Amino acid sequence: MHKRILFLFYLLYWIGANAQNANPSAILYEKGQADFRVFTNIYYEYNKQQKYCFNTTFLDFMAAVSGKFNAGLRIRYRNVVRLDDFQFTDAFRFEKQKLDSLANYKRHGLSGAEVLFRHKLGTNSAWIMQHSIGIPMGNQLEQHFDRGFLDWDGIILYSQIFHNRNLGRFNYFLDFGIRIENIQSASFSTSKPHYTSFSVPISFLPGFFLTKQNYFYLLSQINPVLAHSVYESNAKSVSEIQNDLHIQLGIGYKLFCFSNWELEFISSWYKNQDKNAITLNLGVRRYFNRILYY
Repeated sequence: MHKRILFLFYLLYWIGANAQNANPSAILYEKGQADFRVFTNIYYEYNKQQKYCFNTTFLDFMAAVSGKFNAGLRIRYRNVVRLDDFQFTDAFRFEKQKLDSLANYKRHGLSGAEVLFRHKLGTNSAWIMQHSIGIPMGNQLEQHFDRGFLDWDGIILYSQIFHNRNLGRFNYFLDFGIRIENIQSASFSTSKPHYTSFSVPISFLPGFFLTKQNYFYLLSQINPVLAHSVYESNAKSVSEIQNDLHIQLGIGYKLFCFSNWELEFISSWYKNQDKNAITLNLGVRRYFNRILYY
């Protein structure tokens, strides 16, 4: 009996030992704290004969204006490839090819920037709100004559609620958001061509610290999307409202190293009504005036 009791105490100690935050970038920073991240996302649609790949690199910076308010900036550079004979290495070849009659093309460029704001939700520090305002960086980013789609031409608004909970070696992270994409003057018209979407992404990421520096987690997301589009058909304007459910499942790994560096890898499967895709993600983040583990 005493051996079982000792084992139970050892187990509780092992679970609670060296408890730390698995998502230190999703909390509210104290004044003087900041982080810088480089993150690459590769999105690859594989269900059609014609392959579609987006390789997007993000540069993020977030800093504390005060202990109650953080602000940051995110810039994205995107490479898009759409080819019948797509090879994975094409995602890393930054080339340009005009849109042809088969909808094949290659295009890359600086596509957008976002201003980020973060604050507490009420007085509970475990609940954080983040808002972003995204603006296009360039003209005619959407498909235009002989240039294929690179990014949206309109404004993107995104508000999120983060909840992070540490349970010893276990951790979970909840992200609830409201996102409106591609807001333009035409978005309020029933005759001018446009596409605008409203979505509610909800993500749940439970994970486990194998050691103080190695964290593994699962990714699950559901994202109901409601979109309004207007397009020309037979010399008439057609207005449509579409709804869809986007699902994403994946696995991730974080390595915390050199006291204030974070390396992250995520792989996921993505699906909606007519698309199947996989994503590969790699990120490097440097924290300032933060010690991630002891």
